[in-house]
Amino acid sequence: DGPYLKRVRERILGHEPPPPLHTERLRRLDGETLHIEMTALPFLHEGRPAVLVFVHDVSRRYRAEFESTLREAQLGLVLDQLPVYTWATDVDLRLTSVSGQYMGLPHPVAQRPGETLLDVFDQRGGGRDTFLAHLGSLSGDPATLRAEWQGRLFDVRIEPLRREDEIVGSVAVAMDVTERVRIEEHL
Repeated sequence: DGPYLKRVRERILGHEPPPPLHTERLRRLDGETLHIEMTALPFLHEGRPAVLVFVHDVSRRYRAEFESTLREAQLGLVLDQLPVYTWATDVDLRLTSVSGQYMGLPHPVAQRPGETLLDVFDQRGGGRDTFLAHLGSLSGDPATLRAEWQGRLFDVRIEPLRREDEIVGSVAVAMDVTERVRIEEHL
């Protein structure tokens, strides 16, 4: 018996409800690791207390979650080293995703998801064209514009964010083009 089953037995003998869903990691004889979820259901069997234990192998889900987390971390590492900022909003223009930390500069749109673009631009001033482009994207109109932020120039592309045929927000990519523009000006 593992620790969970011992707790189940103790609680049932003490007339308490069994503990909630329990997750455990086990190692098979061949060395493979299994992730399982267990829950117990007390009942009377021929007048005596008994426990029915449900065990579910969730190893695939754990592997998928681990791989997804790993891919997300790798993508974040790449995005943080590119001269690119990205962000996404819902249909209320509330930020749902923000990424990029190029050159140690804070993100040009927001430090924390949950703010609306209207709040962001009210706080930092300017940004009218970017805000209007996001509004247009909610009607299905993509936009490209150039924006200046903290002495840097960015080409910004804003697109509708779609789920099937429905627009569910907007997504934007801002690429730092400062060096390219300076070189072009000197030519």
